[in-house]
Amino acid sequence: MTKVFLDSDVILDFLLDRRPFAVHAGTVFALAEHGRLSLYTTTVSFLNVLYVAESQTTKRQATTLIRKLRTLLHLLSVHEHNVDAAIQANAADVEDHVQLECAKENQMDVFLTRNLRHYPRDPAFIMEPEVFLGTIPDEQIDGDIGAT
Repeated sequence: MTKVFLDSDVILDFLLDRRPFAVHAGTVFALAEHGRLSLYTTTVSFLNVLYVAESQTTKRQATTLIRKLRTLLHLLSVHEHNVDAAIQANAADVEDHVQLECAKENQMDVFLTRNLRHYPRDPAFIMEPEVFLGTIPDEQIDGDIGAT
């Protein structure tokens, strides 16, 4: 099964129905719901998503959303060596680079983000959800999420 790491922007697009990006993010989550993908993020990103969701909805709505999200998303730990590697890389955005370090360490197949400029150019690994979905045959997507 394809292991997909999700940056927080993709998760928030789905969770908060941020148009037009929610469409592609929703398709990624639907594929996971149908057992076609395994979705991952770090505990740090998950908690940041909860914080943003609480600031843009009510605490009760955010808690309901995050509980549903948790059923589809595996959480990866951030270790000090991930942080050290991100700092040593002199990345423009250390937090984003920590996410990338965790994804690589945990052998993700793809890293999805809408924030490509914060990551090294690696079109085979780091891509936007829309581009990633373009790598999956249409009949596989239609068959999996057509009933959703």
